[in-house]
Amino acid sequence: MNSKALILAVSSLMGCAATGVIPIGQDTYMVGKRGWTSLQAATQIKADAFQEASSFCISQGKFIQPVIVNETPGVPAVSPPAVEIQFRCLAQGDKELSRPTLKKEK
Repeated sequence: MNSKALILAVSSLMGCAATGVIPIGQDTYMVGKRGWTSLQAATQIKADAFQEASSFCISQGKFIQPVIVNETPGVPAVSPPAVEIQFRCLAQGDKELSRPTLKKEK
């Protein structure tokens, strides 16, 4: 395998699996992402999930209000990191729109 093909193969593995935005209640949604390799940084997967959630809300002219963040760290050579974000899309002035206090589900 030449070096160009190797770089392309490794780059494709560095992406992540994603659920997309899934409605789970009134104005409440979920995004889940999982890395492809245990070597990926969980922070990047979390950032990607928040970016997708935020973009979804912005497309509706609303703001993201995180509700719950669940993170599963990667285990080297066993499983990749994963994150699930539950959030609401709220209009400016909504009484529930506030500074987020992120909680991990137990």
